[in-house]
Amino acid sequence: MPAGMGVCLSRLCALCASRLPVHAVCILLVRCRPVICSENILQTPENVRAYIAEGLECTHLEVDGDGRHFDAIIVSHAFDGKRLVQRHQLVYGVLGDRMKEEIHALSIKALTPSEWHALNEL
Repeated sequence: MPAGMGVCLSRLCALCASRLPVHAVCILLVRCRPVICSENILQTPENVRAYIAEGLECTHLEVDGDGRHFDAIIVSHAFDGKRLVQRHQLVYGVLGDRMKEEIHALSIKALTPSEWHALNEL
């Protein structure tokens, strides 16, 4: 890497905008001197699952992902009588500030137990 190039390996390169490798603890190279950057520690699907389960009582919860992009199937009585946008707002509220930096994207399937049961009967 050329001297003077400062890039965080968990983000886009500030100079060329190319995507760089993602690491659990990234290193910021400034004038060829490494400095630890703990801002962007990657999340695991298990961590995201635990965050959701801590704030929302679920009868079924599945989370898959690659460290920044996640897919979640969330089944909860808390969704009863709520529209889709309200269900998503509940989940985003549980995750809070984690959605700003730690979790780049989350695809949510938010279902009531009766909706989940009906889907599984097919």
